[in-house]
Amino acid sequence: MSLATPKPVAIALGISLLLLSGCQNAVGSGGRFATESESAEATDLPDNAEIRPYLQNVTTEGITILWRSAAKGVGEVTLTGPDGEVRRFTEAGAAQDHRIRLSDLHPATTYRYAVAQAGKPVWTSTLTTARPRGQNGFTFGVMGDMGKGSPEQFAIAKQLAQFGPEFTLLTGDIVYFRGAEGDYLPKYFKPYQDLIDDQVFFPVLGNHDILTWLGKPYFRFFDLPTGNVEAAGRYYQFSYGDVDFFGLDSNQAFTKILPQYRWIKSALEASTAKWKIVFFHHPPYSAGKHGDDKTVQEHLVPLFETYGVDVVFAGHEHNYERIKPVRQFESAGRPITYIVTGGGGTDLRPVGKNERTAYSQSIHHFMGVKVEDQRIAIQAIDQAGRVFDAVEVTK
Repeated sequence: MSLATPKPVAIALGISLLLLSGCQNAVGSGGRFATESESAEATDLPDNAEIRPYLQNVTTEGITILWRSAAKGVGEVTLTGPDGEVRRFTEAGAAQDHRIRLSDLHPATTYRYAVAQAGKPVWTSTLTTARPRGQNGFTFGVMGDMGKGSPEQFAIAKQLAQFGPEFTLLTGDIVYFRGAEGDYLPKYFKPYQDLIDDQVFFPVLGNHDILTWLGKPYFRFFDLPTGNVEAAGRYYQFSYGDVDFFGLDSNQAFTKILPQYRWIKSALEASTAKWKIVFFHHPPYSAGKHGDDKTVQEHLVPLFETYGVDVVFAGHEHNYERIKPVRQFESAGRPITYIVTGGGGTDLRPVGKNERTAYSQSIHHFMGVKVEDQRIAIQAIDQAGRVFDAVEVTK
């Protein structure tokens, strides 16, 4: 089954999302959205552009392989299991953008895969399916505000590879300045090409990512857990070991009548996972340039406190900040650890401190996280591989 180029967002959907967001170009850099003057002209993807095979949307039973070829052809994936069993997955017809879903796999199992097109080898690597409930002891990465194609972005990618996570969360602003299709090649696929062929990146939308057709290129290149649909794929949930992860689109409003608010409330309430981790772009607490996001504080933080969220990762601020564990609205229950991780490769900004700040620094970095049965160990790691901050969340 090929990856069809998404159709332009329907006018009704576009108007709706702009209203929910507050009109994306009406607010300057101090608010949620980049202005036209802050953004480079959008670029198109060259007709003959090639993208190496990469992985998306891993579960305990399946995973998606995507790639792009210079010319149309029928794609095929040959999968070899640890027991030597060989299976083949073939597209129905010739395509240039390829997407093949591998299904009926075993949990926490490493397979060898080989991609071919029109009978010619394209790429080989390995993939590993998600861990089931009760199987912890895994690591994952977190980073945001990355896609500038800068030396710092490449350095962070190198350190992330050395850390060796099983998957990575992206807290938005994946490709500057407008999330344009042509910019994904030098600013996303090239820096991470040696990572994303054997692990999955789970993204959420930042304010820069929606400036080209409300995120149309983002939905073209990512296969999200709820499907590649512009509206639904803006927020989603996935499970890995004893953790439920919830990715949100904080460009949208969160009033109680809106679908995303109703969805996250229902999803958090229904979750029986030992650990709950939420990630999105705009931080509720920050001593950086933008400061606290009052909308997120008012509408989302009470849900996090009510339904037992353990850790929240955000980006947007081009720095690092760890907030002291806090409960703002409900005194009963465990405090929540909030971390701002916006130093994945873009230009840094100064960051201060306030009464909520546990640690802050203007530094390029990513987060290395290890999940165990009774604790989550979180490290902030710079582009030289140095751990400059760390915290543990226990149960």
